[in-house]
Amino acid sequence: MVSPFDQQVPEFEMFDEFFVHATLELPNLDSNKSIIISSMNDPIIPFKYSQKVAEKLQIPFILFPTGAHFRASDGMVKFPEILTYIQSYWAN
Repeated sequence: MVSPFDQQVPEFEMFDEFFVHATLELPNLDSNKSIIISSMNDPIIPFKYSQKVAEKLQIPFILFPTGAHFRASDGMVKFPEILTYIQSYWAN
């Protein structure tokens, strides 16, 4: 998951109905095959929000120093660090 959240995000109240007032349940989530990524410079979702979701779901959290919101418009087109992590994580 990329920059998930389950609390109010300033200036994005339109998401409240879907993400804030709903129960955080993902019954088909395989915690052994899941990760959450976020970046310290995400201009939309503060990384602490995503870190809390990772803690609640008990899955690994990876924080990148840069990457913004991981959109192509942020210059993020390829993710070799994430691919490397996934390959090593799932291999074990």
